[in-house]
Amino acid sequence: MVTKPNNITTPFAQGGLKNAIPEQRDPSKPGQASMTEGFPVATMIPLDQGGVPPTGKDMNGILHLLAQHIQYLNAGGTYTFDGNFAAKNGGYPIGTILQAKNQGFPFWVNTVDGNATDPNNGGTGWKPLINLSSADNNQLVWKNDGLCLPLKFTSVEQGGGPNQSCKQDQSGLGWKELTTFGRLS
Repeated sequence: MVTKPNNITTPFAQGGLKNAIPEQRDPSKPGQASMTEGFPVATMIPLDQGGVPPTGKDMNGILHLLAQHIQYLNAGGTYTFDGNFAAKNGGYPIGTILQAKNQGFPFWVNTVDGNATDPNNGGTGWKPLINLSSADNNQLVWKNDGLCLPLKFTSVEQGGGPNQSCKQDQSGLGWKELTTFGRLS
């Protein structure tokens, strides 16, 4: 079983000496780490054979960068569409969930592999995960066994009343589990 680690409340080396890690290494700095290369080969050769030691500030910079993202995710942060990221990485894979700019559709789910279109500007292949501003005033509700979306049926129509479990209704009437509601078929 995997145990949840403690959240990162302070990114590694927050107050320490660190370098900003560049995308490409400066050729005039033989021991410099970069996002593309990591630590260069010169840092893996023994010093007595002409190697160059890696710098502690590069290591702190790398760990700080990674810890910042982990801390953001620990805090419940979600990512928004990033055109530069999409272009550089061949688009977003199927199933990616991004935070939307439109408050009516708080999250988008991608249905097309390699999607580089912006869902906030009419991009294709994105579907709203949940529509919280629709005319029927959908609201997420915590039921006995999960987060549910009421589908606006009366308690008689939904077959179990307001205390009905999400999982009791597999017919698509009444309450629908969020995990099922957002899943693509």
